[in-house]
Amino acid sequence: MAEGGFLPPEAAGREPDLAEPAGGFAPPSAATPPRPQPAPGWQPAQRQGWVPTPAGPDNGAAVLGFSLALSSVGLLIVSAGLSSVVSLALGIVGMLQGSKGKRLVRDGHTQKNKDLAQAGFVIGIVATVLAALATLFWIGIAIAVAVDEGTRRDFQQQLDDRRGEPAVLTATVVGALRLIGLVLT
Repeated sequence: MAEGGFLPPEAAGREPDLAEPAGGFAPPSAATPPRPQPAPGWQPAQRQGWVPTPAGPDNGAAVLGFSLALSSVGLLIVSAGLSSVVSLALGIVGMLQGSKGKRLVRDGHTQKNKDLAQAGFVIGIVATVLAALATLFWIGIAIAVAVDEGTRRDFQQQLDDRRGEPAVLTATVVGALRLIGLVLT
């Protein structure tokens, strides 16, 4: 046994015969068509190698603005306006970040995500307006239920007659109609 604890290597075996097909695969036959040759006078293009373009600064404000504004609209739609205060905050921050992303592009700091910045700004404005309207709507419903005895009674009756989400929706619609009636009279 060798000093380091390893055995000496064994002698190599017989070399394989390359004329025999190994594993059932035959070597290519002479019937394989030859490669086409380029036309006379034509030289294949010399590859210079791929040179990556230097990465410019990112426009994270544009991406953040778009994401927040879109989240604001989505949350407002999914929650039927019940999360209007959160949607309002997301819409405002999305609009501000979209504006910052547009400013970064305009000032020449970056050219990335120009369209995303514009979309974030516009969707942020739309989300802010819709969330503000939804907030005013829900505040109006709360005031109508708190102030008007008939609205409170109708709201409570709708909740007592029906159980679950349809009752809340029906009561809200009834309250909204009563609120519109109070405003118009």
